[in-house]
Amino acid sequence: MLDSRYSPTAPGFRGRFTRIAGERPIVFDLFPRALTEEQTGARTVGLDPQFKFVDAVEVSGFKAEMTINVTQAAPVITVDGIGESFARWVFAAHAARPLVGSQLAYATIELPPGVAAARASVQLSADVASGFRSALGFLPERDSARLSWVLGE
Repeated sequence: MLDSRYSPTAPGFRGRFTRIAGERPIVFDLFPRALTEEQTGARTVGLDPQFKFVDAVEVSGFKAEMTINVTQAAPVITVDGIGESFARWVFAAHAARPLVGSQLAYATIELPPGVAAARASVQLSADVASGFRSALGFLPERDSARLSWVLGE
C-alpha cells in the first residue's frame, strides 16, 4: 500500500518479448491502442494599452477582448511498440478516468517462421510524486521475477 504522502501520476505497463532462439518476436497489435478524453474550456484574450508618463499624465486607449471556446484531446492512455519486440502502455489521470481499479491490456505477438517459442516478461512502473519531486518506481525484483513466462511450444 502506498503511503498517503505519495501519489502515482503515470502508472505504466510494459511487456518485453525476447527470443529463445532464432529471430526476435514482434508485436503485431495492441489493445487498447490509445485513448483520449475531450477537454473543453474558454480562453479570454484581451488588449488594453495604457501609457503613464511621470506620474502626471496617463493615457488609456481602447480595450479589446475576445473569448475563444477551446476543445482539445487529452491523452489518457498512450501506447507504443507495434512492430517492435516490446509493448508499452502509460496511463494518465483525468477527471473522467481516474487512476483507480483494474486496467486490461492485450498484445498480439507474432513469432517469426521457424521460431517455436519466445520469452515474455512484464514490468510495472509508476511516476510517484512526493512534495516537490517525483521518482520512477518499479516492483521489487523478487516480484518482477514471477512476471515472466514462455510463449509457444
